[in-house]
Amino acid sequence: MQNKREMARSASRVGLWTLASRVMGLARDSVVAKIFGVGFATDAFMVAFTIPNLLRRLLAEGALSIAFVPSFTEIFSKRSREEFHETFRVVFTAFSVLLVGVSLLGILMAPWVVKLFAPGFDLEKYQLTTQLTRIMFSFIFFMGSSAVVMGVLNTVKSFSIPAAAPVLLNLSIILCACFLSQFIHPPILSLAIGVLLGGFTQWGLQIWKVHQLGFNIGFKWDWHHPVLRKIFWLMSPTIFGVAVYHLNVMISRALASLLPQGSVTYLYYSDRFLEFPLGIFAVSVATVALPQLSQDAADGRFDHLKKNLLFALRLAAFDCIPSMIGLMILRVPLLSLVFQHGKFTFGNTLELAHVFLMASLGLCAIASLRIIVQAFYSMGDIKIPVKTACVGLVVNSGLGFFLMKKMGPSGLTLASSVSVWFQCFLLLFFLKKRVGAFSLSEFFREISSILLSAIVMGVFLWPLTLLNNRMLEMPFGIRVAYVLGSVALGLGVYVMMAYFLGLKELRVLVDRFFKKKSGSS
Repeated sequence: MQNKREMARSASRVGLWTLASRVMGLARDSVVAKIFGVGFATDAFMVAFTIPNLLRRLLAEGALSIAFVPSFTEIFSKRSREEFHETFRVVFTAFSVLLVGVSLLGILMAPWVVKLFAPGFDLEKYQLTTQLTRIMFSFIFFMGSSAVVMGVLNTVKSFSIPAAAPVLLNLSIILCACFLSQFIHPPILSLAIGVLLGGFTQWGLQIWKVHQLGFNIGFKWDWHHPVLRKIFWLMSPTIFGVAVYHLNVMISRALASLLPQGSVTYLYYSDRFLEFPLGIFAVSVATVALPQLSQDAADGRFDHLKKNLLFALRLAAFDCIPSMIGLMILRVPLLSLVFQHGKFTFGNTLELAHVFLMASLGLCAIASLRIIVQAFYSMGDIKIPVKTACVGLVVNSGLGFFLMKKMGPSGLTLASSVSVWFQCFLLLFFLKKRVGAFSLSEFFREISSILLSAIVMGVFLWPLTLLNNRMLEMPFGIRVAYVLGSVALGLGVYVMMAYFLGLKELRVLVDRFFKKKSGSS
């Protein structure tokens, strides 16, 4: 029970900081939509930003975190602090060199990379995308180096600063879009400069935090260090597994480049809006679950691992199931509030709402997938997630190519949702074979209660859909009041139902914020 409470407390802290980051992210997207609209320049920026962002998640936040946290958790818990510090410096040095090389290679190879990921762009859009990509490739170094430091912070269970750092990226992009775009031609280059500035400030913040905790930032060259070799060994197949996951996004956007202008932008904004609940709930739970699951695996306590995994899944479901239903019902006024300003029109909002509807069907599956994958990584099992991701890639690519002909960009997001659900069930099947049967009676009872509470919430919110289209034409202040009132109504109904049904996740979160002791598990 203590582990569960600690996981919930850490997830709450990460969730709050991530909430601030996601709010700033939506503000950023709203500013970009207002200033640049939907079309030629935004399509170019979305593809250009996606390419280095993919490598950041691949080399830094993805494979490195997966390989780093379990390895360093073992050292931190079983060996001396001096050895921990030394290993950190060795890893920091090795990855700094690696990331500089990747950044330089990306700048040189940008024309070919853009051609691969945006085959449908005409010459002018292709040239602009290449220019933006070259500017932003240095972003990989700052974010990759930050990820090494983030791995140390997560290992010692210091989660808040890494979760808060993305606020600086969003703030930098907003400031550059508002003030720098007036002095640069083409104006979209201001966003690329904002990305670089944001990467640098994130890097600086996390370097400061790790120094404050007493870790000596420095360089030590030792390519034969056993932990470094272990991390590289774990990363080799993990890179491929993480790459397959993110290649799904890239393939969808590559296919969207073959559709009418603006399709890439709709997919990007849909993904960004979906990341709001995912970042607050799923990512925060998965982030704090990995060190705990790694500790359970290192100690050979697989019964504890299974219990903590099911708790993490329930905690994510408690947030994601009502979020999914609420977003599907209120998607039009929510998207209107965030994006419908300046050059982003009424028609753009309706197009984006349809694309987002298909994407939101996969919200709970994405949340569950991220947590289940952490269980495999905590045990050092990286083959099964890689194989499962490959199957998902095939499903997403084939189904997306078929559906986009009939549904346009909405077909691509629907294919992605179906693919993630398929991967989720496949991983659960293999996990059962890996660690044995789960005790699922309590799990399904809790999930059923969560689902019932969310459905009742949806029944109360559904009549509001009759006003959705009218809200699009109302003044901004009325739209704000309408959205806030709708969210408050939905949240109130859901919390009351959760309290009435005695959901344990509600008790844990209440204990976190009000510092009260609850009953036994």
